[in-house]
Amino acid sequence: MKHIDSFWVSSFGTGKVDIFHSLKMGTVTLDDLTNYSEINYNQERFTPNTIYVMLLRDAFDKWKSGYATEMLNRLNGHSASAETFVHNFQNEVYETFTILPYGTNTPRLTVSEFDAQTLLGLEIISNAHEIELTSPDFGFSKMSWMVNNHAKFSDFGMDESTLEEVPYFGNVYFLELKDLSNPKFLIWLQEKDEKWKVVKEIPHSNKTTEFFWENIQLFWKEYTEGKILQDKKLFNPLYPKNLHKLVDLSSLPSIEKVQNQVDYIRENSERYIRL
Repeated sequence: MKHIDSFWVSSFGTGKVDIFHSLKMGTVTLDDLTNYSEINYNQERFTPNTIYVMLLRDAFDKWKSGYATEMLNRLNGHSASAETFVHNFQNEVYETFTILPYGTNTPRLTVSEFDAQTLLGLEIISNAHEIELTSPDFGFSKMSWMVNNHAKFSDFGMDESTLEEVPYFGNVYFLELKDLSNPKFLIWLQEKDEKWKVVKEIPHSNKTTEFFWENIQLFWKEYTEGKILQDKKLFNPLYPKNLHKLVDLSSLPSIEKVQNQVDYIRENSERYIRL
């Protein structure tokens, strides 16, 4: 087991009771709490003198949410038209990308010379997923964005190699991400440290819209069925075998291994917070 002070952690809290910082694990929600004078962003060596809360989430769900953020980051900034497309892609705006053809209830992608918005969207999404056949390792260097930064599914706020060991650290508690905004959890924090009483609520911020995922699923469905972009060879990370290949080519543990570690904590830790 590592020395307890041998790694750095990032967290939000009072310094006495902190919540680990990890991308796609309530970061925006926690960052908003720094508007309260007693709550700070802390970066320091792990210490037994602080009570920490590690948020838990299924590994694939964490990756999927991160993939969405990384993809949108890549789509943004191409042009004013691209920014309009990205906005519409995430938010249900009629006449953009997905439409209901007259007389049907089945959404489809519109591809025509008159639909510049959709054509632009197809171009920038396909560019982000296009396989470079001349590159080694299946064009992995271009695809690495899909498992890095926000999409790094093995990052739960501590050194990745510590995930197996963290259940044995007596000052680390565990909470499901979905319970971060539960009023009972705020009461739990306040019972551990009165400074948390300045916080009135922990609202849920920055949730990816369902319309975004409807569009993504539609994009890959139409591509797989041969209806769009058949002159392109695209890498679909939502197809499990593809994602496994991408992970195998990186230095990350498998999603299955990370999920097993998360499940072990859920099933065995005496410091798993049940609200």
